[in-house]
Amino acid sequence: MRQLTLTLLLVSTLFSCKKDENDTPNNNNTAPTPYVCPTCVTTPEAKAEHDAGSGGVYKGVIVGSSGTIALYLYNTGTEVKALVSFDGKNATFTTQSLSSWSPGQAITNALFTGVIDGVNMSAYFSVDANGQNPKVQMTIPGHTVTVAVYKETSTSLIKNYEGTFTGDDAGTFNMTLNGNDYSIVVSSGGILEGTLVNGAIDHLTQKDQVEVKGTFSGDDVSGTWKDTKSTKQGTWTGKRTL
Repeated sequence: MRQLTLTLLLVSTLFSCKKDENDTPNNNNTAPTPYVCPTCVTTPEAKAEHDAGSGGVYKGVIVGSSGTIALYLYNTGTEVKALVSFDGKNATFTTQSLSSWSPGQAITNALFTGVIDGVNMSAYFSVDANGQNPKVQMTIPGHTVTVAVYKETSTSLIKNYEGTFTGDDAGTFNMTLNGNDYSIVVSSGGILEGTLVNGAIDHLTQKDQVEVKGTFSGDDVSGTWKDTKSTKQGTWTGKRTL
């Protein structure tokens, strides 16, 4: 009788384990966790008192190879600097051009200089007195450089993405995002400017007939590109780095 009881207990345990295994959820279908930039800020750094003036914060992307730039002009105290990242190396650029400048005045070709990996680099910055039409022109020996930059405000965080495009052509594909407005810079030197459509990129340039589509997932962005004048097409991806 004792042997029969032990046998029934063993059989019951085996069936119970089998049922538990079958009831375990299939984690293979779990959606991956969206990428989040570990070093990027999640709220604007710009102070409200500079929202309508030339002071404050400006951020953008560099192509030729790839990088980012962030300028801080009296955003906190009287600090004036540009933080530049290029090909994975970082440096703080300084300027003597703004010694007599004050927020609310226009800036024309203020020269910022710095050294990255032993190479002297320069950036010229211009902006209207009200903070509109910011422009950065960079000189990096051995590179043809294009920069797209936006003014950050206390209510609009600038996000910058670095990536590549592949397919029938390949190269660098960087983007700076200001609310719903974006500027895409590619290694050919062109800049595509547009506005998000329902939170996604749906862009067709009338001049060059290049169609670009893309969606965001966390701090990732990816999509497709197509030259409507030929059969060339491919994909592109980017990750937020600033």
